[in-house]
Amino acid sequence: VVQIYNWLHEAQAGNKGYVELLWDVQIAQRRVQGAGERGEIASIQKRITLLEKALKLAKKTTPLVKDQAYFYHDQVLLPVRLLLQLNQFLLHLTLAGYHPTQPERLVQAIETLQTHTNTRLQGDNNQKWATWYSPAKARPNNGYPDIQFLKNIMNKHKG
Repeated sequence: VVQIYNWLHEAQAGNKGYVELLWDVQIAQRRVQGAGERGEIASIQKRITLLEKALKLAKKTTPLVKDQAYFYHDQVLLPVRLLLQLNQFLLHLTLAGYHPTQPERLVQAIETLQTHTNTRLQGDNNQKWATWYSPAKARPNNGYPDIQFLKNIMNKHKG
């Protein structure tokens, strides 16, 4: 667990928390809409690599904490998974903005967002906090990415 948190911390060190990452997603969505400039692709990829290692170790160590399975899921697995998915989404959006003639990049972004949304809807195992990550509860300052918005952009680029 310590190693998992170390990778989680390193992936965010001097960088982005979940809410700030949502803001970056909003910016990336605007870039996609206008096919703008290249984002920080290498930085995003580095965070993804760290978070993938953290998730792999978290899954591997899950059987060791059977007596604390709910807590482990809610406090270790879920935060790592959510942050990984959001970074993957940001990467796909950034690449879509940089390569507007490649609609498959936007398709990847939409698929990643759908996976992320499903993870958020499943939420915590502790029923008290089960809806904590619900997209409906997203903070109004950064909101929550809109799949329909992305589909509209994709259709605009097709036609």
